[in-house]
Amino acid sequence: MTHGGAAAGRQGPSGRAIVVYLVSAACLSACITILFLSMRAVMDIGGYCAEGGPYEIAVHCPEGVAILVPLGMMGGMAAAFIMGAAGDGIGGPYGSLPMLAWPAVFISLGWNFLEYGIWPPAPAEGPVLGWIFTGIVFMITGGAPLVAALGLIGAAGRHPHGEPPPLLAAAGASQSKAPAVPNRLAEPAPQPRPEPTPQPAPGADGVMPMAATFPDETVAADLERLAALHRSGALDDEEFAAAKRRRLGAETAPGGGIAIGGEGAP
Repeated sequence: MTHGGAAAGRQGPSGRAIVVYLVSAACLSACITILFLSMRAVMDIGGYCAEGGPYEIAVHCPEGVAILVPLGMMGGMAAAFIMGAAGDGIGGPYGSLPMLAWPAVFISLGWNFLEYGIWPPAPAEGPVLGWIFTGIVFMITGGAPLVAALGLIGAAGRHPHGEPPPLLAAAGASQSKAPAVPNRLAEPAPQPRPEPTPQPAPGADGVMPMAATFPDETVAADLERLAALHRSGALDDEEFAAAKRRRLGAETAPGGGIAIGGEGAP
């Protein structure tokens, strides 16, 4: 299928996915705002507070902060997860946008530390170095992932939903054009057929000559074979004696064989 055909065959995102994405994005923004404002309320009373426990509390937290802070943290993570899942169904950069939640949280909290460190609330006078240093650390912690997240979101935006990046598309095209390689492990290599061994032609008396080209045949084996032929009646006494003399005298017949038969055998 060509690029134009694939683009024409794609369907747009469902309305349900868009609604879920927008609602989860709104919840994520609200959770980040809750954390930002709750931290400012704590910074206004000196930067620390406590609630509950068996000990006497010196500085109580502002009303609702003890509940809003964990609610903002847990709710923000859940909203980011749902937003990412819905964004994957929509396609494009929408599935990657929830990655901006991490930089948003740390940069916003870092801004609070820097602002209150440079202009601390009363009765503090002058810059508070501890808050300034913490603010710088938070800014770096959120800024470095922000650069990486923007790069990933930009790359996802250049490749709409359903279309692979050019590098993956080129790799897939090259694999489809490559010839199929047979499986050498599953298919054994064909073995050549052994050539048939030529058999010697029988002599004039109808007796098969014994080949003299086998290194494992000895004189004793040949004599035993002649004796077996003599006992079976294939050779009479004269033929057996003549063949025996020829074998013991190493007389070979024409063609490289030892003739077994009468005097006129070729």
